[in-house]
Amino acid sequence: MAQKNKHSQYSFESEIDDHIDYDPNFNLDAYINKMSRKGNQADIQPVTEDDDRSQFKNAVLIFLVFAASYLWINDWSVSQAWNSIFGGDEVSAVTAPEAPSIDIPTIPAIPDNPMAPGEMRSEGFTEFLSAAYANGLDQYYSNIGLQTMYEAGVSLEYLNQLTEAGITDLSFPAVIAFHESGVTLEYLDQLKISGFLDDLSFPAVIAYYESNVTMEYLNGLNEAGYLQISSFPAIVAYFEAGVTPEFLDQLNENGLLQQMSFTEVVEAFDADN
Repeated sequence: MAQKNKHSQYSFESEIDDHIDYDPNFNLDAYINKMSRKGNQADIQPVTEDDDRSQFKNAVLIFLVFAASYLWINDWSVSQAWNSIFGGDEVSAVTAPEAPSIDIPTIPAIPDNPMAPGEMRSEGFTEFLSAAYANGLDQYYSNIGLQTMYEAGVSLEYLNQLTEAGITDLSFPAVIAFHESGVTLEYLDQLKISGFLDDLSFPAVIAYYESNVTMEYLNGLNEAGYLQISSFPAIVAYFEAGVTPEFLDQLNENGLLQQMSFTEVVEAFDADN
């Protein structure tokens, strides 16, 4: 008698329907390993294909970035890049923007032998210094001061005239400034006699001299008490505009003078006259 059909293949549905013959030699662990290997093989293939596609996309992206960078660095169009790499008959020239024109000032040439200080003087410094000592100028000016005045072109005659007029308290920068500005000994003597010379800065003296400010005007402001509290530009402006000490008194009595600049004082004086 033929043997009954050997154990049929196992399935979950057959087990539910109770239509299955159990194999006494069935190995569950081996069956699970076999099924898991089939599942892994089925899953590996799509992942590999996905990886290949990702690598291709990344390669294309890297190439595009490189190409864009190359075009940007060389400031080329796509056609120019193609002609540069693969060659071509037509190459578009890139026109650089014109640089703005700049006017460069002409620098005067420096003389080969610049003139040394005091070179145009008839006497040398040693002779000048000896004469200054002989006239007693060393009592009022240091050797550095005498040398500086010599190099600035101040003559011994000018220094002797200042000494004879009793103007011996000036600093050597003031002497140089008065000499170069042409301030006369007469004007300096008037300031000294009026008592203003010692209290005025040498820029103020030069400004008064060049503006022809009179001793009478300075005396009037001094007696009214405005010479000490006013700057020399203000005094020059007052003198040139004809502002009187009486008008300044009027502003001061009304509490306006301290609140106004000297230009406003001049404008107010012009408006009243």
